[in-house]
Amino acid sequence: MNRLEFTDYTGYLNFYTGNRNFKVNSFNATNALIDTTVNFVDGGFYSVFIVNNLSKVETLTLRDSADSPAAGNAKVRFINLSPDAPALDVTGAENSSPIFSNQTFKNPSAFSEIDASTSSFGVKSAGATDELLSVSDLDLDEGRFYTIIVRGFLTPPAGNNNTLNMEVIKH
Repeated sequence: MNRLEFTDYTGYLNFYTGNRNFKVNSFNATNALIDTTVNFVDGGFYSVFIVNNLSKVETLTLRDSADSPAAGNAKVRFINLSPDAPALDVTGAENSSPIFSNQTFKNPSAFSEIDASTSSFGVKSAGATDELLSVSDLDLDEGRFYTIIVRGFLTPPAGNNNTLNMEVIKH
């Protein structure tokens, strides 16, 4: 595998089914920061995230399975991957009530069905009114799946400049 930077995303890759070993090393290092096994089942789709701060780095593997959205809709889920962020809420521009509520570190929401349209999302501390992050004018395509990810640090550790940020991944 090639070198990956913070926020890089590979998209889905093909793997043989069964137990597969994953190792993550710092660039040009020989010792593994992560050495784990993931079991892939036939017909499964998976998202594998490298999470936490460097002293506690680990993988988070999610099986991406959900029924297809109804006509005119897309499916969206949310995952809080910021180790120092509080529980988070996600709202849509047209809706003041959260689409996803009280999402804690490493605990993904289920996929929720929403209208396939041009959308905006805001991320707030759970129960708060002020947005921490937002994304606007996001085109959600009918029949597609999306993951909203918050990652980085509210208060980055010394020597780390990975501030809190948000990305929406199209599966």
